[in-house]
Amino acid sequence: MSRSPLAAATVGGMQPTTQDYEIRVTGMVPTDLLDEISGLGGVSVDSSTTLVCQLEDSAELHGLLARIASRGLDVVELRVLPAEATHLEG
Repeated sequence: MSRSPLAAATVGGMQPTTQDYEIRVTGMVPTDLLDEISGLGGVSVDSSTTLVCQLEDSAELHGLLARIASRGLDVVELRVLPAEATHLEG
């Protein structure tokens, strides 16, 4: 059985509880979408917005992507961030 490229990487043989993502979309993300998704941050530059979020599993990722698409925004890049590259935990 092959794993999806979006599946969370294992660390020391243990599956992490969350995975950090960076999602770049065309256009500006409405503030109400940012507000309704807990832990979602965004930075708008030129004609795109880069979102950074920490998600529990692939179902949560797919749900977020569906919400983005329902707002008429196109995802142009999706990256899985290494744990040491993020500062989402405070």
